[in-house]
Amino acid sequence: KTGPWMNQHDVDFVSDHQISVFGNDVIWNPGKNIKGDIVSGKRVLLDGHNNVYIYDFSSDTVTAPYKNAMKSMEVRTMTGGCSEILPNGDVFIEEQKHGRILRLTPDTAKWEFVRRVDKNHLSYPSWSRYLNEEQAQKVLPKLQNGSHN
Repeated sequence: KTGPWMNQHDVDFVSDHQISVFGNDVIWNPGKNIKGDIVSGKRVLLDGHNNVYIYDFSSDTVTAPYKNAMKSMEVRTMTGGCSEILPNGDVFIEEQKHGRILRLTPDTAKWEFVRRVDKNHLSYPSWSRYLNEEQAQKVLPKLQNGSHN
């Protein structure tokens, strides 16, 4: 399947006939010629924000159910980033280059998390994962005891 996503990655199975695709939706704006001078190009976001697409193999359709929430929350990492569709239909987003992790419904944010190093610097999340209650209960004792096994 080609498009509508641009510079996409992080493909996940949603069901036996659907996948989700994190689309950075970055395009290359080559710049323009102004009175003989070349203005160098830059990467820009196609719609001003990233998207999570759902491709349905059975109907050959693509939807972007979180578009409104991603636009209103200005999710716009130029590179990196990932998503995971949760069992209740929410989406977990890592906006790597802006240092945010979000949980969105199709229309709004349930929460967002930013870890500040200091007042001028954010940490970059990398390959963040959402743990359900059962998974968290298995991991928490190991984290509390300082065990990495």
